[in-house]
Amino acid sequence: NPLTPAAYRTAQGGAESVDIAAINNEEQAISVIKKLKQKGCKIITTSSHFTENTTSIYSPKASEVFLPTHPVVLLVGNERDGVSPALAAQADASIRIPSTGWVESLNVVQAAAVIFGELWRARGGSL
Repeated sequence: NPLTPAAYRTAQGGAESVDIAAINNEEQAISVIKKLKQKGCKIITTSSHFTENTTSIYSPKASEVFLPTHPVVLLVGNERDGVSPALAAQADASIRIPSTGWVESLNVVQAAAVIFGELWRARGGSL
């Protein structure tokens, strides 16, 4: 289990309901992503920047990615660098959370919570 005992306690039972993997380098991550895609998973990356390749999590296009017809893997990067270009190239979609413009982005935990909340809503209350 890649979680520390403190992180495991903080999750208050949530750690048992999701698969968590510790990946040590980009090459290993790409290998895991390819295996997950072979199993039918859709890979979604996050971005705090608007580009022609990113979709708002509230758009109809994002809702299609969130449909419960397939498992979803969410790749989130750190606050400074985001998801690396090599990992982003493996993704089926890149999503972003629209902001007010006052703040460039949320921290990674806040962003993941918002995205998982929208995924839950789009799937009718289930993940």
